[in-house]
Amino acid sequence: MKKLKLWVLNRMFEYLFPIHVMDKVLTYNKQGYLYLNGVLLSPTERSNLQNELRYFQNTQLWDILSASLKHQAQKLAFNESKDVQDLLNAKMILYTISVQENILKKIDQAK
Repeated sequence: MKKLKLWVLNRMFEYLFPIHVMDKVLTYNKQGYLYLNGVLLSPTERSNLQNELRYFQNTQLWDILSASLKHQAQKLAFNESKDVQDLLNAKMILYTISVQENILKKIDQAK
């Protein structure tokens, strides 16, 4: 009975508060192969993605975006923080940057 209640509550919350799922989710396995929406990328697709990555990382836009986020996190954590929540928010910005950098690293090292 408890499982049924939880299932009903989960379905109700899914209906009331829909989560917007990204169309393109990149995953990878332990061997280093890349999957886009659960489908293994072909060597051509992987190579194209790696070329786009290398180009993007060499643009001024990438430098501005990454430096701006790091600056915002530092400013929030050290200059403007009034409570623990501000520190947590700064840490979440840094976590997001870390996730993005790890995705780019995995794309670059993919087989």
